[in-house]
Amino acid sequence: VLALSNLLIVAAYGAGVWLLSGRLAFDPALGRMYDTVWLVIMVPVAAVAAALGFALPYMAAGLLPWGELPAVTTQYWVGDVIAILTVTPFLLLLRHRTPGNGPRRSRLENALHALAVAGALAVTFNPLVPDPSKILYVLFLPVIWVAMRRGLAGTTLAVLGVQMGVIAGLSLLPGHWQDLTYYQTVMVALAATGLLVGAVVSERWRLEASLGQRRAELARVARLSLIGEMASSLAHELNQPLFTTVGYTRASRQLLTRG
Repeated sequence: VLALSNLLIVAAYGAGVWLLSGRLAFDPALGRMYDTVWLVIMVPVAAVAAALGFALPYMAAGLLPWGELPAVTTQYWVGDVIAILTVTPFLLLLRHRTPGNGPRRSRLENALHALAVAGALAVTFNPLVPDPSKILYVLFLPVIWVAMRRGLAGTTLAVLGVQMGVIAGLSLLPGHWQDLTYYQTVMVALAATGLLVGAVVSERWRLEASLGQRRAELARVARLSLIGEMASSLAHELNQPLFTTVGYTRASRQLLTRG
């Protein structure tokens, strides 16, 4: 049963990878917004098949009751989706060394981003807060800020840091693990939102860089065209007096020849 379950999970994610890399021309370096969007779409879809592949063999073997199919598959699906969306983009950018096209940020601003993430976690999982799940959306604020300022690369770090902070917060505050699926669902929304916003910002930076290159090329072509016009005008201005001088010289020689 364990072997069959694992085989179905591998087949589900293998099919997702095949669709991304083969049919959808997915770039694992996440160099385009297109790649991030399809990653965010394909991960939940493949995770549905993986969750069913995990649960069905155990239920068919009588190890789990069929009545728990929705709960088991939902919990497995949410856990897989948040894990992949949190870790995979960070590892892909790190593995392929995808360059950031945005402006360089100071160390002070980077420190402020880290403090904002830590501050949001501290506010959410404060012992004085009776129910952290009620203010969990505070965690969206630093992630969106980082996405707007750092693009996709910075967003992957922020999402990873927030997820680790949520795990630490739930470990320090006992009694909230029964709502784990809810926390994970909110984290799925946070990760997907942050990645998409970061991808939009990075795409804007890439377009601005490409537009700057096009402008530089147009300026170069304009300079070459201006040089050509100047050369043509200069040749005309030089040819005119030279041609006249040669004509006068020939006429003078003919007059001298006649005596």
